[in-house]
Amino acid sequence: MVKILIVEDEVDLREEIVDELRYNGYDVREANNGQEAFELITNDTPDVIISDISMPKMDGYELFEKIQKTSKEFAAIPFVFLTALVSRDDEIKGRRLGVTNYLRKPIDFDVLIATIQSLHNARERMDAHVESKLQKTLNFLISATAKDNDPEIEALIENYDSLSKLARQPIQSIQCLNQAQFKIQTPEQASNVANTLSHLCPEPESAIIGFIEVFMNGIEHGNLEIGYEKKSILLEEKQLEIETAKRLQDDKYKDRFVEIDYRRTDTQLLFNIKDQGEGFNWRQYSEFSPELMLAKHGRGVAIALHLAFPSLTYNDKGNEVSIVVDIE
Repeated sequence: MVKILIVEDEVDLREEIVDELRYNGYDVREANNGQEAFELITNDTPDVIISDISMPKMDGYELFEKIQKTSKEFAAIPFVFLTALVSRDDEIKGRRLGVTNYLRKPIDFDVLIATIQSLHNARERMDAHVESKLQKTLNFLISATAKDNDPEIEALIENYDSLSKLARQPIQSIQCLNQAQFKIQTPEQASNVANTLSHLCPEPESAIIGFIEVFMNGIEHGNLEIGYEKKSILLEEKQLEIETAKRLQDDKYKDRFVEIDYRRTDTQLLFNIKDQGEGFNWRQYSEFSPELMLAKHGRGVAIALHLAFPSLTYNDKGNEVSIVVDIE
């Protein structure tokens, strides 16, 4: 069922719109102003937003701007303004913000419903057409796994679903974080920090996968010196978690950390990740193809290098990674 959010401070008009849309089979939420609306959006993302312009606490333009700046997922929600009269200046302001849909009061409900149907259909076509490189590659892996059982691929696919669901849960306060430092040792810590940092990024579902792969590469191959051949054997024998826990207690490795530094500028998110291992030859994964994902080694590095982040570079040694994410 298509979910509609109605944002209108005139109670009688809001109830009239809600009743009409519910009668036509829509799942409708309602808010009295932009502030209430934004709280609803973060908890249950609607398919279409219909908002008045002049409202207390947060008006329609402010709501639209906040939605656009929060995340790409929110910015893609179709947005319609309701207004009694749009002045030339108001329309210019709205179009500069990116608003293209206005409905005038008193509302013609046939036009309103036709507008909702048109916007929702257009969004569905766009979603069906736009498929991320990450998803394409994972689809490739799924089809490959059906032919040839590979424990590493199966683990990657299984982890992706849970991680992407985690990344779709917004953590609003994280947007206030300008700089931070983390020191991690364990896979659980890697997962927690990856989830936290992913919510800083415009595309959290890709970012959380990329962070996990970089962090785990630093823990397993870097600090704990579990080589690629050794990891393959451990996966086949279902002993990787046991061996990881054992090495984390070993005097040789127990004081090693992966250090993560984060800093935010006006236009970019800057991440630096460094492990205490000897490094590795990351250059062999610099040219990407889906077939690389079927190789026995380096899938995680390939994902981080080519699919998760627009800008990722290793130092010469291969034990330090710099990631730059544009936010404007």
